[in-house]
Amino acid sequence: MTDDEIMELAKRYKNDSSLRDTIIMELLPLATAQAAKYSKAFRLDFEDLQGEGFLAVVDAVNRFPDISHNNISGYVTKYIKQYCHRYCVKFSPMPSFIEGTMTDGTDFTNNIITEEIVDRIAKKPIEKKIIVLRLKGYNDSKIGEMLNINRKTVWSIRHTLSQRFRRLSNV
Repeated sequence: MTDDEIMELAKRYKNDSSLRDTIIMELLPLATAQAAKYSKAFRLDFEDLQGEGFLAVVDAVNRFPDISHNNISGYVTKYIKQYCHRYCVKFSPMPSFIEGTMTDGTDFTNNIITEEIVDRIAKKPIEKKIIVLRLKGYNDSKIGEMLNINRKTVWSIRHTLSQRFRRLSNV
């Protein structure tokens, strides 16, 4: 089914809720495609991510009466990515916290990686600062502002750190 046909169903769905299951079934391949991407990138179970994607499709379709989008696939894909991303953040073996007390006095308890691991993946002082600031709950934009660098640079450094951690965890 094309985007235009799905859009037509979505318009009719506002008045006929019996079309809900048809629309959901037509959009499930989007969830499968996104699940495959996230599964490969985060090394997580494909079926679990596919289930998250299916939940996202249902949530997005349930919101159809409240939307006025012309790009239904893009709208639903946004939901799928959000659900998959949340799942990956929660279950990924990627580091998200630092254990114990950092040498700068920052205290993190109930965390999953040690300062030693951070020292092995953070080659530059700015990388360690970014890790600590992320752990304190700051987003890339705020970290960039605090360190006087662009948020995309922060993201790029975090991406590099993630790759180093993956290599370290494969050894």
